[in-house]
Amino acid sequence: MVTASVLFAAMGAFVYQVKLWDHDASPLTASFVRVAVNLVVVIILASRRSLVRGILDLFGDMRGSLWARGFFGTLSVMGMFTGIHLIGLGEASFLHSFNAVWIAALSPFILGQRNTLLGWGAIGLGILGLYLLYQPEFRDSGFIGRSVSLASGAFAGTAYMMIARAGRSNPTLTVVFYFCLVATVIHLAWFYLDHFVWPVDVRSWILLIAAGLFASLAQIFMTKAYQSAPAAMVSAASYTTPVFNLVVSVFIFGLLPNKQSLAGAGVVLIAGIALPFFQSQRISKTSHDVPAEMTDR
Repeated sequence: MVTASVLFAAMGAFVYQVKLWDHDASPLTASFVRVAVNLVVVIILASRRSLVRGILDLFGDMRGSLWARGFFGTLSVMGMFTGIHLIGLGEASFLHSFNAVWIAALSPFILGQRNTLLGWGAIGLGILGLYLLYQPEFRDSGFIGRSVSLASGAFAGTAYMMIARAGRSNPTLTVVFYFCLVATVIHLAWFYLDHFVWPVDVRSWILLIAAGLFASLAQIFMTKAYQSAPAAMVSAASYTTPVFNLVVSVFIFGLLPNKQSLAGAGVVLIAGIALPFFQSQRISKTSHDVPAEMTDR
């Protein structure tokens, strides 16, 4: 998950630079290029021996959680990119981080993964760190942007839990494929129904394609993480993404953080490192009592 966070931070830097070059372009065009490139990469990886056989294998067991992962993941990405466009990266990112709380709240019911009190405390500490890191300003004029960003966090949390469910009987590429496929279809339908503006700067297209490639690798690492560990633990590790975003902001865009931002980054790291230790005892006690529908087939 930490590796995925590094890759997502690089993707975010590319997308932010495109916004500076093509500020009139529709925000969803960037998310569309990202998922379209991701889809092509997945198909290429799956079709190294046979194109037809590779594509058929990508559909896996077609269980409902695969389609749900694609649907909720798409809404999350579209909401996040729209939120950044409306209220900026900092505030949108903080609201999007609601996904960690959402996962912790629903994991006991959807995934059968109970949380300790210390685990809840670590997650809350991570949210506090994000608040310090991004210093959001909730203005009345940004009601739509805030609402969309908060919803994107809930959608992301739901999508991540679907990854944990679907990944128990499907390979990583299959889970990523459903996200890319559903996202591409929904974006195309949205563009058909609504007006949009493509980027005009050639450099923007180069960076968007690069963002798609980085996102492809990040998706694979993130999916593998949710297949390999409890969702609440992985979501806590994802708190490193804003820390890496802070590093990118300083060394690439020259945005120097203040002491409060640095304190927030430190709190996020402490929370992400502490949670696995807080949860390990509960996990070991429940690892042999997993619902039947959650086991591998």
